[in-house]
Amino acid sequence: MGLFLMVLLNSRFCSFRMVTLLVFSAVVVGCADVESPVTSAKSEKASPATSESQGDEKTDVASLNLEEPSEMVEDSSELVIGDPAPMIAISKWINGEPVTAYVPEKVYVVEFWATWCGPCLKSMPHIASLQAEYSDSVTFVGVTAEDDATVTNFMTNLAGQGDKTWSDVLTYRIATDDDGKTNNVFMNASGQAGIPCAFIVGKTGNIEWIGHPMEIDSPLKQIVEGSWDSALAKKTALETKALDKAFRIVGPKLDEAMAAGDVAGAIVLLDDMLKQFPGNTTLLKTRFKIAMQVPLFDEANKSAKMMADVAGEDVRVLDDVAWMLATATDKPGLDLELALSTIQRAVELTKEQDISVLETIARVHSRCGNGAEAIAFQTKAVDASADADQKQRLAVGLEKYKSAAKETDAAKSSDEEKAP
Repeated sequence: MGLFLMVLLNSRFCSFRMVTLLVFSAVVVGCADVESPVTSAKSEKASPATSESQGDEKTDVASLNLEEPSEMVEDSSELVIGDPAPMIAISKWINGEPVTAYVPEKVYVVEFWATWCGPCLKSMPHIASLQAEYSDSVTFVGVTAEDDATVTNFMTNLAGQGDKTWSDVLTYRIATDDDGKTNNVFMNASGQAGIPCAFIVGKTGNIEWIGHPMEIDSPLKQIVEGSWDSALAKKTALETKALDKAFRIVGPKLDEAMAAGDVAGAIVLLDDMLKQFPGNTTLLKTRFKIAMQVPLFDEANKSAKMMADVAGEDVRVLDDVAWMLATATDKPGLDLELALSTIQRAVELTKEQDISVLETIARVHSRCGNGAEAIAFQTKAVDASADADQKQRLAVGLEKYKSAAKETDAAKSSDEEKAP
């Protein structure tokens, strides 16, 4: 079954077209064009970037030739990090003052969205909070390809925050595209297939970052402060594109291997790719998930260990490693000690301020039989959450930990009563 490997939907995006990545990596699946609504899957955890944990929504892939690694050369026809930012072309400014030029030493965020895009609407209140935080130094512009009337009507709708409308919530600039011109010079030119998608225009007027707006916090902070490594960001973006091209070639082979039940053969294919991209966390995550299909615990643990070793102080990777080890199966075999040591590093780095990390360490402690610790960290996650849906989901998890602790205590009491 060739489509077996295309089973996980990445609910962070609404797409204009299908993009096959593969195996349990995130797959962007969506509409034929930007004007059609799409129904997207919901993942178990929420967004790490804002601590609104989207946990399992984390994913990447290798060069075209597995025998001879090809050099990562950018396509001169594409818009890439480091290029001068195109100017936006707007039909109507629905909210806020027009932007007619990029002012030197000021940072701009151009974000593409649509009224029908669930992930867009979920991320927009966060963008509004960032506009408030960076009111003097960053200008946010939300651009949609929809018609003026649709967006104007949308702004009067309730935003799911009491009696607030979207006009109340979206305190940054909102505009409609001029006949698709802005989408063409940004989204199409950079090869972006799904929304929401944000572009950071730096102080020199160049594109500094492209990605999901829920992951914008760290790069935006560095760009504003002047500590952003644009060259490294460009290198990373080129590597991601090279990996994507390789996955498109190797993907069918992986499909064949998995359809035949040849998990070991699929792992060999991924190991060949890892020779070109040592320590690539997406390849390692995919390797882990393939190993768990049997499961091959030794190979899965090896993948997790390699991810932890290359993580350094990358909290998101540390969080991913621990979450995978704690949630992939309820059976014994995965290295929970590695999960605990890894997530403890993330807790230290975030000073217990990251909801996704708090949720993960609670899960790891629960798997390790540390009920009190699980309850304590999950309680912190619940208390820290400001999102109603997320808070409710975390509270449900907390109740499960409390119930499990009561059952454990009851079992201990029963054993003590039976003891001579």
